[in-house]
Amino acid sequence: MVVFESLPTQSLKQTRLEYYNELSTYTYEHYQESLGPINSVFSTPIYTIHNWKQYSTGTHSNIGKEIEQVLVNYSLSKNIFSERGHDDIIIGDKQIEIKSSKDNFIQSHLQTSFCINSPNKFYCFVTNTSLPDLTLRIISSEILYYLSLGDIIVNELETTGVSSTLETQLKEGLDSMDFYPLLDSLIRTGHYEKATNSFKIGNKIRVRFITQIELL
Repeated sequence: MVVFESLPTQSLKQTRLEYYNELSTYTYEHYQESLGPINSVFSTPIYTIHNWKQYSTGTHSNIGKEIEQVLVNYSLSKNIFSERGHDDIIIGDKQIEIKSSKDNFIQSHLQTSFCINSPNKFYCFVTNTSLPDLTLRIISSEILYYLSLGDIIVNELETTGVSSTLETQLKEGLDSMDFYPLLDSLIRTGHYEKATNSFKIGNKIRVRFITQIELL
């Protein structure tokens, strides 16, 4: 169970990579029971799979899908049940969503999903997929949920199931969006002019809108 007040906070001197290393260490210190079979596969908070390509099988549409299969195969090589899901993998009975990057930095774009307040879901942040050895760190979804939304919104949601603070932030953020000039310049000139397409909510969340044009 996460204790919000004891969670590591990111210092101004820390990179996101260093901070997520701390969050992974915190996960391994406070979520041993919840980690269960994950800990049997990845026994340390910052874990390296050497020569990871040896665990790659099949063909994949992108590197992210390949990494998913690699982690499934690596888990199976440790005699731990694992399979791919729709947007994640399962190790034992634990759900893991994977975010990977080819270099030594954290890919924190969640796209169209968000962390859930559950001790049984985890995120796996994988780095250095362009190298022979890749590094991963496992972080509880519950931790990311608390840190991202902040204690005020979390406390409101846990107390009543709704958050007036979150509602206000969402309304103000959407009101600040300026879609008209963005779309107008795109249609008239073929490219974007600078316009607001994102806003912040909670403690560590940026909501970003990406416009796509489709020919019918």
